[in-house]
Amino acid sequence: MSVDRRRYKVRHAVGRGAFGTVYRAQLLGEDGFEKDVAIKLLHANLEGQEEVAQRLRDEARLLGLLRHRSILQVDGLTALLPRLAPLFAGDAASPLTHFLGLPAKLLLGMALMVNPLGLLIGSFLNVVIHRVPKMMQRESDNYVAHESGKELPHTDRYNLMVPRSACPHCGHQITALENIPVISWLALRGKCSKCKAPISARYPAIELLTGVLSALLVWTFGSGVAGMATLLFAWLLVAMTFIDVDTQLLPDDLTFPLLWAGLLFNLNGTFVPLRDAVIGAAAGYLVLWAVYWLFKLVTGKEGMGYGDFKLLAALGAWLGWAMLPTIILLSSVVGAIVGISLIVFARRGRDKPIPFGPYLAAAGMIALLYGQQISGIFQGVIA
Repeated sequence: MSVDRRRYKVRHAVGRGAFGTVYRAQLLGEDGFEKDVAIKLLHANLEGQEEVAQRLRDEARLLGLLRHRSILQVDGLTALLPRLAPLFAGDAASPLTHFLGLPAKLLLGMALMVNPLGLLIGSFLNVVIHRVPKMMQRESDNYVAHESGKELPHTDRYNLMVPRSACPHCGHQITALENIPVISWLALRGKCSKCKAPISARYPAIELLTGVLSALLVWTFGSGVAGMATLLFAWLLVAMTFIDVDTQLLPDDLTFPLLWAGLLFNLNGTFVPLRDAVIGAAAGYLVLWAVYWLFKLVTGKEGMGYGDFKLLAALGAWLGWAMLPTIILLSSVVGAIVGISLIVFARRGRDKPIPFGPYLAAAGMIALLYGQQISGIFQGVIA
């Protein structure tokens, strides 16, 4: 494989798969010559692996046989200093706007369309965050009562669909017009329409957060399998984050589906090879499990819950074992910043426990979007 000594100007990442990240770039030549290209650069942890290099050669050969205006023509398979084995493709009959069959304007339009969907999902996540812990408590109460031979304390239907959402102060049922994400809260000035009791600003904040994340993920990963998968990833993390903040619980009903979904999406290497995903799931669980027992043996206290083990296992299933050190480091940094801020500015007592799940979730989202770049920085510092 030859070394490419031509000059490239990398614009931004346009997608990431199991083996590499694709960047939009420009080939720079003499006399001001410029050409739009796409560069597929292998992930750093895969360099030097002959099996991966062979798969890349096969990919280049197959793409070279295809002729379509929405498929970039392969320009060559080479090595860019100091990284190895990128596949870079020149523009097709039309410019790079048809990368992966999605014109940039269409991708922007889809991202903007997903934003209202993200707001609606955010509204539903508010229901999930509020009701799932209550559903767990009701189920526990009924189980204890049943085992004790007592009458069940909860016999009415209570799930994510019924009963209808209502004001916790006066019982006023929320109408459809009062349930429009963000807009209704602003129109009502953050108060119940009947009793005028305040409505927490966290509701529209979660809706906005979900909407922004959804648009960002579709813009970054596109509208294919990877893009839709990242939406599920983000939505589950948002729900678990705020449930953990409220209750210091990470429900199995959310952590397990996230873990299994990560393994299923990686059956065909959507984000990482399946082998890396399986090892990531096992290693993610065992790392925090070992830390938990070591801390308990030394101090006699429980430093974290089993839900944290399952959440890191799920992140490992999605992003692979190689991303676990980055996730753990990022979660520690985020946790330290937030924890110190709470102690200094919110006067939170040092002996009051702080849930670790939100920091893991934030680290997982950062790793999904920028993990390869951050890992490269860490490797450069260590080297």
